[in-house]
Amino acid sequence: MSGAPRRAIDRAEAALARIDAPGQGWITSAVLVGSAVLGDWREDRSDVDLLLVTDAPLSPEVRKAWTQAARLGAKGTELVLADPAALAGTELNVMVALQTASQGGLVLRGSAPAAPDMNRLAAVLEGNLGSYWRPWLDRARGRGLGWPTAAMFTPFGTVWSLAGIARIRSTLVDGRIISKREALNRALGRLPEFREILDEAGRLRDGAGPRMGRLERRRQALACADDLLSRRW
Repeated sequence: MSGAPRRAIDRAEAALARIDAPGQGWITSAVLVGSAVLGDWREDRSDVDLLLVTDAPLSPEVRKAWTQAARLGAKGTELVLADPAALAGTELNVMVALQTASQGGLVLRGSAPAAPDMNRLAAVLEGNLGSYWRPWLDRARGRGLGWPTAAMFTPFGTVWSLAGIARIRSTLVDGRIISKREALNRALGRLPEFREILDEAGRLRDGAGPRMGRLERRRQALACADDLLSRRW
């Protein structure tokens, strides 16, 4: 059984209660996933990630209604909706949620869903490094006012980029989904030359204030992110 915090479970149940009636007969599995079951949940700033598996197709209207209902039940709820098409597809957040559920998600309704095919998950993760993270990093180096450029001047952008890429690298090694904090720890073991920025990212993830200056943090974070993208573990 998952060791999820009681407050995270309560929030997931409150969100799910808003969907139980309209979703009755559709939902075959509801599982608490994400940081709440990966040992990295922070009540004051973490989302509650809830995987809902259905045996019927979900229209855009139903998806929107369920998402709104869940957030009315508990602020910060993020639904991962997996209907038959999504289960057969290659949507990254669905595959990651399914794998997390198989590792130790907390089943709140129905039965545990099947784990995704690991070869398919690995291919999707590899594709995400090239199609999302490489262009994101290229834009972050620019001088424009867009999101990637602005993000890398912030503590959030440092943690988002380094932990996000490191989590993928780690999963490609052993198939496990890990938390952002654990990913930063593993990155430090692999890339000791980036200790300063990875320690900084870890402190920021834990809720501490920054120690590095904004420009130096950005410079080191960009260099570390580039290395994480370029070097296989």
